[in-house]
Amino acid sequence: MVSLPFAYYSDPLIKSKKEFELLFTKVSEIFKREKVSYLEIKARRSAALLDEASSLIPVFCHKMHHLNLGGNLDGIWSEFDRSCIKQKIRRAETSGITIRSATSEDDIVSFWRLLVRTRKRIGLPPQNCDYFRNIWKYLRHLKLTDFLIAEKDGEIIGGLNIFKFKDTIYLGHLASDIKYRTSGIDQYLIWKAICIGVDEKYMLIDMGKTSAFSSGLLKYKRRWGTKELDAPSFYYPRLRGIASHNNEKRKSYKIMNSMWKSMPDRLSGIIGKFIYKHMG
Repeated sequence: MVSLPFAYYSDPLIKSKKEFELLFTKVSEIFKREKVSYLEIKARRSAALLDEASSLIPVFCHKMHHLNLGGNLDGIWSEFDRSCIKQKIRRAETSGITIRSATSEDDIVSFWRLLVRTRKRIGLPPQNCDYFRNIWKYLRHLKLTDFLIAEKDGEIIGGLNIFKFKDTIYLGHLASDIKYRTSGIDQYLIWKAICIGVDEKYMLIDMGKTSAFSSGLLKYKRRWGTKELDAPSFYYPRLRGIASHNNEKRKSYKIMNSMWKSMPDRLSGIIGKFIYKHMG
C-alpha cells in the first residue's frame, strides 16, 4: 500500500471484487493499527468495482475528460469548437509563437515562475520549484514527462508539463504570461501535446480532474471534443478530506482564494512550499 499525495487518481491494483475484499482486509488491519482517521481512494479505472464495495462511501464531486487519439489529427481537429479552440490555435500559429521541449533546468525555472503568477491569478498556491526540478531530473530520462515551452521573440511566455504513461498522456500544469493569453497560447500548448500524443502512438489525452461545480472549466474541456466521465472518490469509514465536498462553495475556500490573488509572488512561493509539504 502506498500514499499518493495530491494525485488525481489512486486506483487499487485489482481486477475483481474478490481481489479488493482480500486487499481491504489487510488495509483494515493497518488502518486500526496506525489509528488512521480515514481512507481515501481516487478512482479512475476501478470506479465500477469500488462502487460494489459496501464498506466504502462514494462521492461524485469531480469529472474527468478524455480525448481519444485513435484517429488522425484531422479527425481530432474536426471535433474542436471553432471559436474557442480552433481560432485561438490559428491565432497563436500566426502570431509568431513557437513551442519546443525544455532543454535545461533554466527552462524549468522559467516555467515555474510563470506558473506562480498563473496560479496567483486564479487564487491557488504554487507548488515548490523543487517539485518540477525533480520531475525533470528523474522522469525525463525515463521518457515519462515533457515540458513544452512557448516562446515569442526569444522570451518564454508559457509552458505545459505533461506526463506519459502506458497509452495515455496526462496534462499536468499549464502556465502562461497574461499579456499573451488572448493570443491563444494555452490552446496552442494543448494542441502541441495532442500532436505529440498522435505522433508517439498514444491512445488518450487525459485533461485531468475538474470540480463538478466548475461550470466554466467543464464547458471549456468539452469544447475539445472530450468524453466526460465521473471521477469519484471513495471513503472509509466516513467522509473526510479535501475531495469529499464542494470546496468552491465554502467560505474558507473563498477567503483563501482571495488571499492568494493579492499575495506577492515571492511570499506566495514561500507559503506555498510550506502548505504543500503539510497538506499532501
